[in-house]
Amino acid sequence: MAYTKKEPPIVRQSWPPLCVAVTGILGSGKSTVTRLLARFGLAIVDCDSLARDVTSPGGEALVRLKRALGDHILGLDGTMKRSLVLDMMLSDQHARHVLEQVIHPLVLKALDKELSQLASDGAGVTVVEVPLLFEVGWHAYFDINCLVVAPEPLCISRIMKRNGVDRKTAEQWMKLQMPLEEKEPLADYIIHNDGTLDELQRRVDKFYHYIVLGSKGGLNAQALS
Repeated sequence: MAYTKKEPPIVRQSWPPLCVAVTGILGSGKSTVTRLLARFGLAIVDCDSLARDVTSPGGEALVRLKRALGDHILGLDGTMKRSLVLDMMLSDQHARHVLEQVIHPLVLKALDKELSQLASDGAGVTVVEVPLLFEVGWHAYFDINCLVVAPEPLCISRIMKRNGVDRKTAEQWMKLQMPLEEKEPLADYIIHNDGTLDELQRRVDKFYHYIVLGSKGGLNAQALS
């Protein structure tokens, strides 16, 4: 799958003074890294949660998706059949294009609103978990982009265990993402998650100190004050 650079559709204005993005391929452990960073009292935003909000009943995306893809994507309770939609993404390029074109702009709009509110509330360093950070070109918004990596066989094993899917499905999900070798040059910082939780915690602690010491021009000390 080819990926092209996308220009950000909005201009970052009233976000917190230091915004850190955490991303990684499926099963890499980016959510665990985000949770470990939260121990330091940093504000956390999860783009997956924002995506669930915009695709929930009453969410702006659901009406558009129903119109574009059909009533069959909804269950009897009006919620989106997420497993069905994911299968469509794997097998139908048009459906995948529709989903991306509808959901991504709305998630970015929700993210902008959330970060603006956090800034208004006085948040300093803010961590945003963005699964498809580089694929959608949002890395241009953030002061620091952190990539969590793990060996692909380990990621596939984690996906199978976490989501209850077979190896073939897990491998198909992996192919929907930008290859790791294309992501690494775009990252400001890389965390390897190929060991124990204690080892990961030490690596996350090191990343936090990287943030505190000011990795890009010393703006971090002000953001942390």
